[in-house]
Amino acid sequence: MADYTLADVALNIDRLDMTFLAPLFKQTQHGFVAAPHPVQMEDVSLIREEHIQRVLGLLRSSYSHLILDLSKGFTATDITSLRTADIILLVAQLDLSCLRNVVRMMLTLQSEEDWPTRSRSSLTV
Repeated sequence: MADYTLADVALNIDRLDMTFLAPLFKQTQHGFVAAPHPVQMEDVSLIREEHIQRVLGLLRSSYSHLILDLSKGFTATDITSLRTADIILLVAQLDLSCLRNVVRMMLTLQSEEDWPTRSRSSLTV
């Protein structure tokens, strides 16, 4: 179980720098560095859009690639993450409900006036 998560970062956002952020990440067996999700469901509400913007800004200056596994809920923090993305890759299972939700998400992304989503979105089934 993780003892330090993004919720802890949100609670200490004024101390944010790479030294503070480094203990959050764990090395995976494939060589990736990953951050654990909040342990308690109520901790998710501690993380706000401005936290995501600051963390992603700092990570962009330290890493060449960032991969974000966002929730299925299309929350405000998910939208903030999508807005900062260079490439949006939607991954879906090949069943009717998933494909229907992908269509809804693509329509939502395309309805945003300031998003050039056609040039930076792709779908993997």
